Amino acid sequence: MLLVVVMVCHAGGTAQTDSTHTPGRLDATVLQDAGTFWSAFLFIGSAPSRWNGQDIGLAGGIVASTGVVAFGDDAVSGGFRAFKGRTGDRLESVVRMYGEVWVLAVLCGSSYAAGLFTGDRWVRETAFLAGTGLILTAGATQVLKFTAGRARPYTLEGPGQFRMLSADDDHHSFPSGHTAAAFSLSTVLAHQIGNDWATAGLYTLAAMTSLSRVYAGEHWFSDCVFSAILSTAITHSLLQWYDTRMAPERERGLHIVPGPAGVSFVYNF
Repeated sequence: MLLVVVMVCHAGGTAQTDSTHTPGRLDATVLQDAGTFWSAFLFIGSAPSRWNGQDIGLAGGIVASTGVVAFGDDAVSGGFRAFKGRTGDRLESVVRMYGEVWVLAVLCGSSYAAGLFTGDRWVRETAFLAGTGLILTAGATQVLKFTAGRARPYTLEGPGQFRMLSADDDHHSFPSGHTAAAFSLSTVLAHQIGNDWATAGLYTLAAMTSLSRVYAGEHWFSDCVFSAILSTAITHSLLQWYDTRMAPERERGLHIVPGPAGVSFVYNF
């Protein structure tokens, strides 16, 4: 899915090619991307140490908002159960795949390889960012799942039951890993494609994936709300960091600069 979406949306644009067809150059590119991933991991992981008062207030607001939403968890879950049926089950089985980590990991890997071997930098960067966002958000959600130990809806224990530091998957409801993966992927693709219609479609698909987890009885609605916000925030931070890091390199090469006296050609080394 990722490879198809990226290729189709990129087909109409101008390809950003790299001279990465020789084995030595391929190895250097992969090692460079590995170093970039490690730097991104350290940057995102250490983000709380750089928070100011506004950031702390925003984080508190997200937690408080999640708590308010949680008051309606029982009612929302009950509402979804009322719509249970064959059509809903089929739709859930389809849209759920957009948040399956193993599926997205394979697609990110294949897309990265395609971009690497064809020399298409845009495809390679998109797959790299999608894969990095996936790893970062998956790591964050797994830590929170283990720490919170919230009971899943299908256990019938209720939304207020927590077993902190539990290794039992029945108590890994908070937050939703599928939601985190779906919103992270949509955030990366929306940023890379840069089209309003694509952005609306991508976030709609992510929202459907998230709601499918409530429909399936795997998560409470508040689990999904928190996951969507957390994942989008982490991935936006990653994209901003990456764009800032890569800006000098992207400015290299020949540029056409319009001016009052005509058009100038500037080559940046």
